[in-house]
Amino acid sequence: MIDVHCHAEHNAAFIRLQHAHHIHSILNCDSPEEFAFNQQYAGDGQRLSCGIHPWHADQSITDEALYQFLSSAPVIGEIGLDRVWTTVPLGVQRPVFLKQLSLAQSMHKPVIIHTKGCEAEVLKIIQQYPDLHILVHWYSSPDYQEAYLALPNVYFSIGPDFDTDPAVMALALKVPVDRLFVESDGIASIAWARHQETVSLNDYETLLRESYRQLAVSHGMTMTSIETQIGMNLTEFLNRD
Repeated sequence: MIDVHCHAEHNAAFIRLQHAHHIHSILNCDSPEEFAFNQQYAGDGQRLSCGIHPWHADQSITDEALYQFLSSAPVIGEIGLDRVWTTVPLGVQRPVFLKQLSLAQSMHKPVIIHTKGCEAEVLKIIQQYPDLHILVHWYSSPDYQEAYLALPNVYFSIGPDFDTDPAVMALALKVPVDRLFVESDGIASIAWARHQETVSLNDYETLLRESYRQLAVSHGMTMTSIETQIGMNLTEFLNRD
């Protein structure tokens, strides 16, 4: 299986669990420190993504340091805009997001996008980057789904609330299987999605597999076929053309 977007949150046991269950992933790195930690434990099945999350767009970083950080990994992200879950003003988030998109373009690297409450603006922005491979992670808005789906360079990852959030479920049914991924977003996000205080590491593989099973059923596919398809999707997403 592939967990296309997840946060280890400085938990080496999470990454080791992925190794043990042969789960390939893209591990998010929100800082050079997190990159160094994840790189220490990542195996052949883990790729890293680097980017300044919109929640942390107010941190001080020089252009040179940002360039070096984004140069460290094969994927840039997660980056984006958020007006719901953070107090960082959009006026601070926006230039950081745009700068990282521009660097992704010049570096020919795929991008993982975060959007919450800013779907219209993010859509307008990414329409200006038709050559970038873009993964919109855990899109949970009922709005603009068709407009995003109309962009042939955009992929989507389905979050762990696929079976409870009508908007996520609707999107999962609409996304062509050749632009579809599954993500956990990390243990804390699984717990949030399932309205639980915590989720045991031991349950991670089972819950991820259940997401695959539900997605396979919804698309009339077998587990083997959807895992194979998502593997092909990852290869294409990472392809720099």
